[in-house]
Amino acid sequence: MGPSPYGPWQREAAISNLDPANLQQITRKVSALLDKARVSQARTFLVSSTKAIHHLLPSLVPPVDHEYTLSFFFHNIILDGENDLEVFSTIFPYFREVAQRNAGIIRGAVGQGEMNTSETKIIDNAIVGYCLGHAV
Repeated sequence: MGPSPYGPWQREAAISNLDPANLQQITRKVSALLDKARVSQARTFLVSSTKAIHHLLPSLVPPVDHEYTLSFFFHNIILDGENDLEVFSTIFPYFREVAQRNAGIIRGAVGQGEMNTSETKIIDNAIVGYCLGHAV
């Protein structure tokens, strides 16, 4: 694995390193951070908050978008400002599972190309590719 562009602390905070025994607690803490970030005036905050916090904690917080991420996991879900935390709490453990099961491949790809900036971004890229290839 190449050096992290964000410093050595990022390896420890990487989604693939999260202990399953602490996952629920970490999910709650990250969810609370996303809720407090509120970088947009929109009623829903999941998309804007994950994208903003992803830039601060790229190996831990996946960027979430409506078109691909939410369609991949839920197909036709509509965020309403009341379900943002529930939606994140549902998908975050899946990101962790993918990251952990494929840690060697994903870590080896970090820094390989300008779109592979972190573990979570690589998983996001895979979701986008899947959605495009399967018309999701």
